Amino acid sequence: QAEDGIRDYKVTGVQTCALPIWSFIQIKSEDFDFGDFPFALNEVTINNATRNEMIKINASVNKTFLSSYWADGLIVATPTGSTAYSLSCGGPIVTPNSNNFILTPISAHNLTARPLVIGDASSVKLKAECRSGQIQITLDSTQYVLDSTAEITLNRAPFERSEEHTSELQSPCNLVCRLLLEK
Repeated sequence: QAEDGIRDYKVTGVQTCALPIWSFIQIKSEDFDFGDFPFALNEVTINNATRNEMIKINASVNKTFLSSYWADGLIVATPTGSTAYSLSCGGPIVTPNSNNFILTPISAHNLTARPLVIGDASSVKLKAECRSGQIQITLDSTQYVLDSTAEITLNRAPFERSEEHTSELQSPCNLVCRLLLEK
């Protein structure tokens, strides 16, 4: 039974578990092991590990070059995370059931860098360049320091939604609208 937007999900090779009905991001890299739970509910953030200089982040979506972000960092957020760090950096508010990712630059150093909403079936590859040689990746509140030569890939996590549906009062859009009205 679903309560407050919680559903049964199945993870490939793992028993059924209860997770929110919105998207998670899965992070992968051939250069680094992100451990047993390489997932983020809100956002994945990439920035310079020293945090005192700009970073260049080359981003590709579905193997097509998108942009080079000259910024303090880049946020890749889920709809759930769209009202968190991404929003404070100028990103849009996206309803949890919209099946999107939001790419939001952090303090961009070029005027053409703007937040971008893409479908969560997309694969996002990020490769950073920085003088310090180390980048920091944050999955929600878990931080990792990697060599700046590492390439990371972000995809929708392989959680399978059950076929049950929430009532109209408990739909993700209605929950978000009610929460925004209460703030």
